[in-house]
Amino acid sequence: MKLLKRALPRTTLHAVIIGIALIWMLPTVGLLITSFRSPQDVAHTGWWTTLAHPFNFTQYTLHNYETVITKNGMGRAFINSLIITIPSTILPVLLAA
Repeated sequence: MKLLKRALPRTTLHAVIIGIALIWMLPTVGLLITSFRSPQDVAHTGWWTTLAHPFNFTQYTLHNYETVITKNGMGRAFINSLIITIPSTILPVLLAA
């Protein structure tokens, strides 16, 4: 009986925490889904409309990512970040070992 009294509030607390976490992540999920949609779809419907048919892959596109990487110069910036990040991660690990 004592275990049941302690388990019920703990279970309720976990359910509330999970609920808050899901609500907190909702805008990020919306941004992720929107990033795979065409600009025309984004302008006319909300991101949640894709959830009606999530496995209809014709509604998703990589065009937005292609545009950012090729036309806006982010590809070179990404390479520069890798050039700095990889050695700055490996070097301290090797020195600390």
